[in-house]
Amino acid sequence: MDWSRAKTILIIVFALLNLLLAYQLWSDRLWFSSEKPEMTEEDRALEQVLALKNIQLLTDLPDETPSLGELTMNVHPKNGVPETVTLAEPFRLDEPLVAETTKEALARALNQEMDYVYSAADSRRDAHVFFQAYKGYPLFDIKVELFVDNGMVTGFRRLRAEELADAGGKEQQVLSARQAVIMLAEKYLSPEEHIYDVRLGFHGQAFNSETRVLAPYWRILTAGGGRYYVHAITGAVE
Repeated sequence: MDWSRAKTILIIVFALLNLLLAYQLWSDRLWFSSEKPEMTEEDRALEQVLALKNIQLLTDLPDETPSLGELTMNVHPKNGVPETVTLAEPFRLDEPLVAETTKEALARALNQEMDYVYSAADSRRDAHVFFQAYKGYPLFDIKVELFVDNGMVTGFRRLRAEELADAGGKEQQVLSARQAVIMLAEKYLSPEEHIYDVRLGFHGQAFNSETRVLAPYWRILTAGGGRYYVHAITGAVE
């Protein structure tokens, strides 16, 4: 056997193997950096706060941070008490497509062409909730609750907003959902709480007035029954 030649072949084989391993390592790092970008300071702060109190985040956080301002609206009924209506002609609720198919039937039942957005977090099997919306964002205090019996919508309870308009103030970029959760978790949430819904919309205090002012808020729901509103500009918590 030519040991010199065999030694040369082994050296070449090991060199090729090292090159292959180096390429694999480089490829893995490239994939990791492209698919899983480094955490931002905000991400790290959120992770730290949640871990400190063992709070579980059970939903993806929206990335949107639009510029929003205050709204004015008139409430109907004027006393702020939702009206309850029984439908003369119930319509079928398509469970898998409730957010889309029901909107058309809902508009016909209400005799209104208003913008509504579905809220799975507020709905249950026998009652589905749609919030009236402005520019695609829900008005958390103005909703229609559909009553369902054997797959048929038999009636509803609702408030509605009329004469919706910008309040005239300057629009400002809202806080991120991560910032809102951090503020809430640090000072208000109990240890081992579970957050299951985080959504941007409009909310306002109920005043003894027909006209109300709504501001942008992050609404955060917890499994313990908590319903929190974090002002999307100032960070104040309700």
